[in-house]
Amino acid sequence: MRSYSEPFLLHIRLGSHPELLHLHSELSRRRDKRIELAARRRTYEIANIFKRRRAEESAVWSWWMVRFFPYKPVNMC
Repeated sequence: MRSYSEPFLLHIRLGSHPELLHLHSELSRRRDKRIELAARRRTYEIANIFKRRRAEESAVWSWWMVRFFPYKPVNMC
């Protein structure tokens, strides 16, 4: 059985052990990166949805104009 010294156990209890600090900083860095990538993806997805919506709306208006106004108005100027 391994015997740990009192300062070692004290560092662990206080959360100030160097290995714990390193692991915490690494996990925080990875979490921040995931959050950043998720925000970028969400921004991209929202822009893509608006882009598709505008294209579909334009297609509907184009079809509607051709269907109900087959002739272009004559400019009388």
